Amino acid sequence: MRRLLTAAEAKAIDRYTIDEIGIPSTVLMERAALAVAEQCERMINVEGGVLCVCGTGNNGADGVAVARILSLRGYRTKVLIVGDEERGTEEFKLQLCVAKRLNIPVCKAGEQAEYIKRDECVLIVDALFGVGLTREVKGIYEKVIDQINRSGVPVISVDLPSGVSADDGKVLGCAVKADRTVTFGSEKVGMILYPGTEYCGERIVAEIGLAEKNYFDEQNERATVFTYDEDDLKRLPKRPAYSNKGTFGRVLVIAGSPNMGGAALFAGTAAYRMGAGLVEIATVKENRGLLQAELPEAVLTVYDPLKNPADWLIPAMKRAKAIVVGPGLGLKGNGAEILALLLELATVPMVIDADGLNLIAGDQQLMNRLRGKNQVILTPHLGEMSRLTGKTLSEIQRELIETAWDYSRGVGVICAMKDARTIVSSPDGTIYVNTSGNAGMATGGSGDLLAGMIGALLAEGMEPYESACLGVYLHGRYGDMAKERYGARTMIASDLAKIIGETE
Repeated sequence: MRRLLTAAEAKAIDRYTIDEIGIPSTVLMERAALAVAEQCERMINVEGGVLCVCGTGNNGADGVAVARILSLRGYRTKVLIVGDEERGTEEFKLQLCVAKRLNIPVCKAGEQAEYIKRDECVLIVDALFGVGLTREVKGIYEKVIDQINRSGVPVISVDLPSGVSADDGKVLGCAVKADRTVTFGSEKVGMILYPGTEYCGERIVAEIGLAEKNYFDEQNERATVFTYDEDDLKRLPKRPAYSNKGTFGRVLVIAGSPNMGGAALFAGTAAYRMGAGLVEIATVKENRGLLQAELPEAVLTVYDPLKNPADWLIPAMKRAKAIVVGPGLGLKGNGAEILALLLELATVPMVIDADGLNLIAGDQQLMNRLRGKNQVILTPHLGEMSRLTGKTLSEIQRELIETAWDYSRGVGVICAMKDARTIVSSPDGTIYVNTSGNAGMATGGSGDLLAGMIGALLAEGMEPYESACLGVYLHGRYGDMAKERYGARTMIASDLAKIIGETE
């Protein structure tokens, strides 16, 4: 698990390391500058010139220190100051004084001059703004950033591309488009979310001595925003040798309406491939032939969508260790009655997807039954989230984390909101931001597979929130494997289904 820091957390850790632990700010700054300088050397040769574009805060001080280190190593460096030197931080003034004593050229950006020239440097170090930026970039700063982006010169950003919000990845008016970003301690949330992640280029995390772990331990705080990577595969439930199909749980999948049998097939297949011991699929009679031919391992319960579902549903939910409902269910028939019974009587964790979400969005009684069901996982895409919340798509896209968290907190459920960066929020404010996956997964049936995968993890005994986070991560990971095999443009959900369960 990798913690992702908000701007407030990053600044608090910095203060804690300096004030409470006692590591001088100049020591941290030197280590930060050394880490950036090392990455600079990997991008250029000694013949090339380096232009360090620096603001007057501590991020700018880092940039001046980078210029000094590279100059002492034989590189031709120059510092461009943007802003009022007299109002700079003490660390900035110290670094600038040292640079001038070493005769490193320093110039100041003016309103009209063209300072970023391709033929004068082969690398630009962006050290204008750090994580504390909250206002829109204007004036001379906007002009300088525009020059950087138009120069065609490779750019390395210090901690965060200038102009990107550390909290949500928004571009605050304009932002530097970096080829590489060196951040310190942990990645910032805005480096992961769109559009900010597209401005970072290659992300490098440098350890500079920040007492991050001690800070969170002392504050008795968990990671409020985090992501998974390959190390988190160890979270998968173990498969003991002495076991049977009951050991790994039974998933009840309620899915598929006439002409939507594929949704039931995908959800059921994914549940099996993800490790469920038994999968029971409840669907309409039109889907019997498809499911018996393509997934003979499944136990089928065929129901009449025009009749009361209690007779078959109550026994089925008692047999289940986890329930998945909604893929291809349709908005007609008895879908609302099925959901009402599940929300009233089910005692096992449940995933509600697709038409299950649309039915809830259009029925206040179902919404009321949903409240406080903290073992329920909703998996909406942005369109479904719009219907659930009443927000427009653009409003949700501007506030991905806030939207997911507000809904989880307000309704009391787990929300896995699917987007290019899927957000999984819990009612207590813990936020998972997914970094696996690719655009090739934006295809019909992909979400059905995710619902089935999460259902299997629930049936195997994982806690609901961790099941949602790990299911989302694995879904994207297998999507990345499918992209390598089939290509992002041509891959379809059937390709992804084939990959699920394979190991690299």
